[in-house]
Amino acid sequence: MTTPAATTPKPWFKRWWVWVVAVVVVLVVVSAIGNAIAPRGVPAAEATSNTSPASAPTPVASTPAQSATPASVASPAGPSESELNAAAFAALQAQFGGVARADVFASDSSLWYGWIAGTRVEGSNFYVTLQVGPGDDERRDIGARAASAIPTLLPAEAKAGLSWVIVEDATGVVIDQKML
Repeated sequence: MTTPAATTPKPWFKRWWVWVVAVVVVLVVVSAIGNAIAPRGVPAAEATSNTSPASAPTPVASTPAQSATPASVASPAGPSESELNAAAFAALQAQFGGVARADVFASDSSLWYGWIAGTRVEGSNFYVTLQVGPGDDERRDIGARAASAIPTLLPAEAKAGLSWVIVEDATGVVIDQKML
């Protein structure tokens, strides 16, 4: 009677499940690296684009006698973002009698105006950053009151060119937003 030959186990690289696990691990790592590299808040198409208007070569004038005339210089379409921001913030400050935010906060810390850490305009959005963190209990209440009050406090000339007021906390997380 013959005994069956002892079967030797397959080496690790000949097992199919080892390769499946390896492929899954590689896909997860590549995905994580891709998410870490892509800028936040920028669509993927813009993040991977290598062309930008600023990097485009400028044509060289063929004749030195040509000069820019006032008619050929493009006039800006409207106020810049910094001008919009300054006008909107000045209008807010005027609504509070020109009092500094720190003075309002010192007299009554429940007023949202005293919590403003800064403002900025991006596109047609007016961002108001409040000096509250994600763990603050009054974060939602102060942010909601600010988002509701700002559209009614800003005069029409300060709202020109703006579409939304977006209130965010100190970390940049949006608390509330309202259309102007």
